[in-house]
Amino acid sequence: GRGMVALPGFVVVPGQRSIALLDPSSGHLLWERRRLPPGLDWTVDTDVLCGLTADGSRSFVLDIADGRMLHQIDVPHRRQRLVVHGRRVVTIRSIDELPGRFTARRVRLELIDPATRQTRSLGEFSGDARATEAGPGRLAVMEPGGRLTLIDLEAATTVFHATLPAPPRDFARLIVQPWQDRYLVLAGSPVEGEEAAGVSPLQQLMLASPASAPMSGCLWAVDRLSGESLWQAPAIVER
Repeated sequence: GRGMVALPGFVVVPGQRSIALLDPSSGHLLWERRRLPPGLDWTVDTDVLCGLTADGSRSFVLDIADGRMLHQIDVPHRRQRLVVHGRRVVTIRSIDELPGRFTARRVRLELIDPATRQTRSLGEFSGDARATEAGPGRLAVMEPGGRLTLIDLEAATTVFHATLPAPPRDFARLIVQPWQDRYLVLAGSPVEGEEAAGVSPLQQLMLASPASAPMSGCLWAVDRLSGESLWQAPAIVER
């Protein structure tokens, strides 16, 4: 399991092959399930717990009130999961992989709800796009050429499309930070010799981490509602 999760009224504690629900005020054990598959990824909201297996097959949904199994479901492999929003998961699917090509030409982002078994499309993008969370409930996707898309994960809708001025020809990482009336958008690549190792092609889409290697690139400020660029040109950032 991965970490402890606090929700209003209870605390979820994942173990190596178990899951438990505690009363946060007393620490009293409300229920526990054992003999679960190892290495689960958990998503949670106020009604259900979803245990996602590494390969996605036979993932399951538990009733948070008593821990009983509601149903099982197959979801995409862990390598295809990008962002968790409550109990739902943003996943990436290749549309047109070509022999000898490192990534697909086009990919589709989808929002999967294991509890309702519903899948909603979030749009199709270049296989060379990069994506990152942009504050609570927001996902930003930037494609070569500077096309920036902001997605509202709660509503599964697009907030805006915008084209940023003077984007770099190539970029490996995207970082989007909300600040006051704008988003600060940084697109760039690691400093030579400090690239992240062991990253699969699909996982390249998500490389915005505080532990990332130093990078150089372009920095824009865009309006949080429209995506309009607030600067005439991007700032150039080194390391």
